[in-house]
Amino acid sequence: MLHFANPGFLFLLLLIPLLVWRYVRRMRQGQGSLQFASNHGIGGIRTSWTVRFGHFLFGISILALTLGILALTRPQKGTQSEEVLTEGIDIVIALDASGSMAAEDFEPRNRFAVAKLVVGKFVEALSHDRAGLVVFAAGHIHAVL
Repeated sequence: MLHFANPGFLFLLLLIPLLVWRYVRRMRQGQGSLQFASNHGIGGIRTSWTVRFGHFLFGISILALTLGILALTRPQKGTQSEEVLTEGIDIVIALDASGSMAAEDFEPRNRFAVAKLVVGKFVEALSHDRAGLVVFAAGHIHAVL
């Protein structure tokens, strides 16, 4: 399933044929080249590599412009489209980091290490809710959101 986030930019692709037509028209009219009254003396001269290289550069420029326009459209591919309508809640967790949390009540860890594990498991289990963390100790408060 391919779709474009900004499909309006696809209209810029209409400029590409116009630029190619203008380039071909200028080449046919001979703008920028020497003009002779008769080509009798120069009939056997081949086109120089610089002229052919100029055509190649124009082709590369058109390709780059086309790819740039396509990039502006932001193509996106997904295997499945799902609209999820959920309503989460905001949760703020207050974590004590004072000296009392250094007590080794839980073997082999202290209170603070166990509290971090429990908070981590709790936050990982949240699906559509937002969580904030406030760490406080001895009069200092550190907010981590």
